[in-house]
Amino acid sequence: MSLTRMLAGASLAVVWASVFAQASSPRPDPLDPNAPTTTLTVPRTFDEYVPYKEPKVVPWKDTNAAVSPASGARVGDVGTMKMPLPAPARAEPVRPMPAAPADHSDHKM
Repeated sequence: MSLTRMLAGASLAVVWASVFAQASSPRPDPLDPNAPTTTLTVPRTFDEYVPYKEPKVVPWKDTNAAVSPASGARVGDVGTMKMPLPAPARAEPVRPMPAAPADHSDHKM
């Protein structure tokens, strides 16, 4: 017998067993007002509510200084904000581009 047929037979047996298990327990009449019912427990919507708290505002320059690579900051250091402002980096002078020939003789095709 192939594996597929064995799995099909086993699943069919499980389905029939669940059908008989449901049929064995009598269900109460839904129209009977004295029929036993199950108690529902519904969680309240606002039981875990936490009111909003305004966060502490820090000047943006302090925040940028605290997370800049020059300050030596690491991930998670943002909350401390006790690092001094780094010294401004000196910019290199802009070098002019060399002039290209007007006839484009340097292009290879």
